[in-house]
Amino acid sequence: MRKKLLITIPAVFLLVGLYCLIFSFSSDEGEKSSTKSHLVSQTCVEIVNRVTGRKWTQTVKAQLADYYEHPIRKLAHFSEYCLMGVLLFVIWSQWIPRNKVFTLMILSWVFLSAGLDEIHQLFVDGRDGNVIDVLIDTLGGGFGLFVSFRIARLFRRRRGK
Repeated sequence: MRKKLLITIPAVFLLVGLYCLIFSFSSDEGEKSSTKSHLVSQTCVEIVNRVTGRKWTQTVKAQLADYYEHPIRKLAHFSEYCLMGVLLFVIWSQWIPRNKVFTLMILSWVFLSAGLDEIHQLFVDGRDGNVIDVLIDTLGGGFGLFVSFRIARLFRRRRGK
């Protein structure tokens, strides 16, 4: 029981922190949210420029940042909810058996969280709810769950040897 709590409690705190982060991002007005996304996109382009040794002009970097802003934004959605899937796996696997119901519960939780986040955005100036984002988020959570199952399986195999 103590081991379960030592795993569950930090994971719950991380999950609550993740929810706070998601809520914070979703609370940003449209223009502020776009500015943040564009800044991330510019940073990614600058990193690629330096790592690859390219000497892109400011104009090329700006064009690339504009071009990749949308995919980077969607990747952020996927990543946040991927982490959510992992954390939910860690929390719930301590207390309930890992089976189809377990998987369906986590996927439903992620889907509901994503849907509520998009509904929240309907009430923020310059933002709107997006069904595609709910699907991307749910796929991210599913991917995190899949990876968690695989890692847990590896640990069980190593322990069994």
